[in-house]
Amino acid sequence: MTINRVPERIILLYEDKGSIDLASIIVIIISAHLFFGLITSAITSSKGYQNNGTWFIAGLIFGLIGVISAAFQPNLHYTNSNQPLNYNNPPNTNVNNNVVFCRTCGSANNSGSKYCKDCGSKLE
Repeated sequence: MTINRVPERIILLYEDKGSIDLASIIVIIISAHLFFGLITSAITSSKGYQNNGTWFIAGLIFGLIGVISAAFQPNLHYTNSNQPLNYNNPPNTNVNNNVVFCRTCGSANNSGSKYCKDCGSKLE
């Protein structure tokens, strides 16, 4: 009686198909974090944020948590004037000459004031 033997090459190929090596796992993890970084950056860019590199790094490091935090950021495109918020250059709504706007926080102050009543910054 003869028993047919399976060649060893076939057995080795069959056994190796089920295992994933460490390099494949590392590539998958890095790809996933790059994907999360790109998604986080795209979300904040669509909401009007200009520091997309910082958001990319947040998504790269924190993964899904970075994407979720970007999704909950306020949209800067929809303000009262349809312009992104910019506290460094407040809108020129100084109709009354007795009002000075703070360049730090944007609040209105009396023209004779030296410091902002809300944040304490020096007024120019």
